[in-house]
Amino acid sequence: MLFFTLLSTAFAENCKMPEDVDPNEKCNIDKNGYANLDHSSFEGGFDITVTTKEKTLDAARKEHGKTNGEIDFNDEDKRFELDCPQTDGQKTVKVTVTRPSGYTAFGAEWIQMFPKDSWNNVTNEYEPFTFNDYGSKIPLREFRPQADHCTDAGYMTDEWTTCEEGFTEEDNKDNSLNVFMEVDTAGDYEFKYGTPLLVSDGTIGEKTAKWVAHEFKQRLFRVGNPWANCGTADGSLADSSYGNVGAIIPALYGNPNLKYDTYQDLIGNLADVTVPTKVVIQAYGVGLDAGDPDADPPVAPKWTAFDSWTESNKGLKAANGDVYTTCYRAGNGCPLNHEVCDAKYCNLDRWREIVDSLNTINNVEVLAHVETYSAQNSALASVDQRAEDDIKANIQLYKDNIPAVKGYYFNQVNGGKGKVDKVLAVAESDAEGFVVFAAGEPLTDKAALDHAGNPNVWITLASSGDTMGIWTPFSWFSGIPATQWGAIVHSVAKGDIATKAKALFDRGYGWVYLHKHASYAKHSADTKDALKVVQDRKGNQRRLFEEAPRRLQASNAQWSCDDTLYECRPVCFATYGVTVTKVADEQCTDAPMDACSCPCYYDAKWSTCHGDEVVCVATMKGEETVVGDLICENRGTPKPEHATLQRMMADCQEESVKHGTFPAATCVENFGATDAPTTEAPTTKAPTAAPVVEDTNDDINIESFAAPAFLAAALFLQA
Repeated sequence: MLFFTLLSTAFAENCKMPEDVDPNEKCNIDKNGYANLDHSSFEGGFDITVTTKEKTLDAARKEHGKTNGEIDFNDEDKRFELDCPQTDGQKTVKVTVTRPSGYTAFGAEWIQMFPKDSWNNVTNEYEPFTFNDYGSKIPLREFRPQADHCTDAGYMTDEWTTCEEGFTEEDNKDNSLNVFMEVDTAGDYEFKYGTPLLVSDGTIGEKTAKWVAHEFKQRLFRVGNPWANCGTADGSLADSSYGNVGAIIPALYGNPNLKYDTYQDLIGNLADVTVPTKVVIQAYGVGLDAGDPDADPPVAPKWTAFDSWTESNKGLKAANGDVYTTCYRAGNGCPLNHEVCDAKYCNLDRWREIVDSLNTINNVEVLAHVETYSAQNSALASVDQRAEDDIKANIQLYKDNIPAVKGYYFNQVNGGKGKVDKVLAVAESDAEGFVVFAAGEPLTDKAALDHAGNPNVWITLASSGDTMGIWTPFSWFSGIPATQWGAIVHSVAKGDIATKAKALFDRGYGWVYLHKHASYAKHSADTKDALKVVQDRKGNQRRLFEEAPRRLQASNAQWSCDDTLYECRPVCFATYGVTVTKVADEQCTDAPMDACSCPCYYDAKWSTCHGDEVVCVATMKGEETVVGDLICENRGTPKPEHATLQRMMADCQEESVKHGTFPAATCVENFGATDAPTTEAPTTKAPTAAPVVEDTNDDINIESFAAPAFLAAALFLQA
């Protein structure tokens, strides 16, 4: 077994960074030779600030207004916060990077803005300029010092050289770069800075040289918020509106007779709920039988088919071949109609009773669980997606036998664009009512949101409470209402419910449920508490969250897999307030993870080799598949323009993306890939304080409910 440990510092030599830029050799280079350096990961690095500005006039005489609203730095969450998006087409925000003056390159340095956790550049700005008396571009006087200061009359102290004429190369250097930036779209962003004087590959000054992207992971930028009301005239933030936030509760308790009391406990917990609440039950299809975690010894869940239930007064035959009309309390047929038997004890009669009892509660509706894979699909063991006819047959069984369900919950809707599109087609043709897609991973296909069959809710986070990842709907899809995104998190202690919920609402999730146990086969005694935080959020009772214990603040960093599926190795995540971000590897001192335990999409490229359209393709575990366009776009390569498309369509052609990572060579060998790079994966060494714990598959069960395909490696549950 290959264990992942701290990243070697050997990268820095390849990055060719001077000591005053990268004194601790933290620069990283990806497989394409592009480097990045996070200056938040060490003391004394470059810095960045975001501030308001007054009205300005650019060199083309276009007026750019002052900043609407205020900008503050939230030190707890490590981000600058601007109340609301700014006027379209107006550069109303000032961004300043502080770096040694020796790296000044007037007109060539840039500051770029990206949605958090992506390389999809949305704004690129250079230093503002004016012209001198001879028509040459010069920096603005307010940003550059002059050895010989201007007089009020606009001349240097020699009284005949104009100020514009007096700028010299020597005078123009300063230890900061200032730009004015347009910020017209809400979202969570990060900045990167570049100068042609710092390159990782090639020679400074050459066109082919690859600049280093200088990052500031603890200086993020939030514009608006997922619940912002930005209708004020001055662009400031009015009271936020939390609309129809709700909860989706997986009640996968199993047999309605054997677990009847458990279902009744849930019904009692929901009696006074005031927010939309969807309860997911599973009566048909394939999935994890709940087992009996309370037995001695515990009975582990196992994958099975749910398709055989008893029913009263249907002329069905019991196990002995005799016809029955009533059932024993356990649900089995009672052909002799004993005194203890009753029609209401038959399985389907119990199912209908439970569903009706839930649906009669105000704000509660029952959804039918529909499995889309033949078993648990994971990074360690991929399985086949079920045939469309089989999925449709399960839906029809619900319609025929438990018609009171109000919608459908499709599980494991992931595995690439083709597989997701298949479920979209099934949902369009067969699924009425409220529809949920449990993807368990970020949505990367923007087109799916406009596709026929698009669900009411995408569950993009299904994890344990200590592995909630870094992805936020608000960073990639700020224009989509928060009520289209859901998060279902298990293994959350009662004392952590408020702070975990605060973080999820902050990310832009409108449907939030926090479960006490590692398994959804067990009813959570904290269900009322989990619903209360949602109800309080709908009531805009922000004080509850502001006064919640600061359990999320400055937490210890820990190893985890990248839920954006970009990094092919375990990465170090740290939590600051409600923000989770990647940090330097040495900040993680817990036990190392298996280097091959993290799924990722690698070797991403635009391709015309998969039909009549240009699509994004990427590889996972040695298998290339068509994926959502964001996989390519978020790796720094926009979809080719029309002219390029026409040229590419003439033949099967492919264009690789600019950024990306690749699994370690040992991992590639394990899943049989043949396109691994010739270079070996970086060597690593274990932290001295962290023990190496053997990873074993003995007595392990994989989470059943909405387990993120390709993320299950991080979601093992001990039986």
